[in-house]
Amino acid sequence: MKPALYTASVFLILTISPLNLVYAEQQSYGSSTKVWNTNVNKQIQLVADITNNQDVKQPFTYIVQVLGSDGKVVMLNWMTGTLQPNQSMSPAQSWTPTKHGTYTAQIFDWPCLVACGTLSEPLTMNIVVT
Repeated sequence: MKPALYTASVFLILTISPLNLVYAEQQSYGSSTKVWNTNVNKQIQLVADITNNQDVKQPFTYIVQVLGSDGKVVMLNWMTGTLQPNQSMSPAQSWTPTKHGTYTAQIFDWPCLVACGTLSEPLTMNIVVT
C-alpha cells in the first residue's frame, strides 16, 4: 500500500505595528535534516520559539493548518496571546496523524491576517508518519 501524502502548514501570525521586532526560530529536535519521524495515532507538537524584541507588549495569533494531498484541510487550530517586552515563548499546537505518509510543516510569522506579507522566511520541517 502506498503511503498517503499530506502537507502540514504551521502559521505564526503576529498582529503587530509596522516597527515590530518579533523574532521566530525553529526549535531543534536533534536532527540537522529537519525531519521528524513519528507513528500513526501518536500526538506531536508543532512548535516555534518566538521572542518580542520590542519595549512594548505584542499580541499574536499562532495558527496550525494541515492539508491533505488534495489540498483539503485535515486540521485547523490556532491560539492567541500577548508577548511582554523582551519575552520569549514556544507556542505549540498538537496534531495526531491518522494515516501513514510524509508531511511538511511550515511556520510563518506575519504582521496581520490579511494580505500583509511575512516578517521572516518560513521555517520548514518534514514529518514522516509510519
